Amino acid sequence: MPKKTKREKIIADYRKKLQLVQQLHLTPSTPTTQSPAAGALGHPY
Repeated sequence: MPKKTKREKIIADYRKKLQLVQQLHLTPSTPTTQSPAAGALGHPY
């Protein structure tokens, strides 16, 4: 397995976090601005 570059690793980690955030937001009752995962990513979801 070829070694990933630092950039590729960052992108892969980001996509994983993004998936977690999207899973958290499947429930519409959750206020998106108060999501800790979104806050950790620094995105105003």
